[in-house]
Amino acid sequence: SGNIGIGTASPSQKLHVVGKGLFTDDIQLSQTNPRIDYGNSTAGALRFWSVDENSEKMRITSAGNVGIGTTAPSDQLHINNDASNSYATLRLEGANRGGIINFYNSSYPTNQILGDQSGNMYIATSGAFGSTTLSTKVTFATGGNVGIGTTSPNSELEVAGRAIVEKLEVARYSDPNVPTAVYIGRSANPIGQGGIFRLGSIQSSSTVNKIDEPFLITYSSGHWGAQ
Repeated sequence: SGNIGIGTASPSQKLHVVGKGLFTDDIQLSQTNPRIDYGNSTAGALRFWSVDENSEKMRITSAGNVGIGTTAPSDQLHINNDASNSYATLRLEGANRGGIINFYNSSYPTNQILGDQSGNMYIATSGAFGSTTLSTKVTFATGGNVGIGTTSPNSELEVAGRAIVEKLEVARYSDPNVPTAVYIGRSANPIGQGGIFRLGSIQSSSTVNKIDEPFLITYSSGHWGAQ
């Protein structure tokens, strides 16, 4: 048959080695779809071993889980750093860009986490099952501002839309005993241009129909009004 056996008298392949082999250079697979087969009909793992450090660095189990720094990966990718007081790290590096993590349900995109080259981070969702497009819902700007519903927050927290807050405390961070202020309107269009500040109750969290509006302040043409 032309098969060569080392350590076996009945080689089943072109080269059949029973035992360890030492290669001091590359191993090249040149076919269109080459394979690396392992196993002997029993559960096992393909292991990547450092001879210099006499330790295993990575393995692929028979279940398909990949372990880096662990011999018992419990997920499809399991990264472990067992050095004392150390973090396990995952690095995504683009050419003049950052990194993207995409989440899919079959062929449908569901979520995305994107970090750009400037340090901004964007969290996007599809909004509905079966949607093929994603839109950014939360933005963490590189300067520290957080935007919900906007990708360019101009304040520490900017919400484009309604916000339901169980408790809101307005105070100076440096000294909570120093008086502070509540501003209505944007810096480019303050309430001085005309606006209404309302305090009241609503029917439910899903409607803006007001039941009661006991406190109302308006500003128009340089005059304040209250009721």
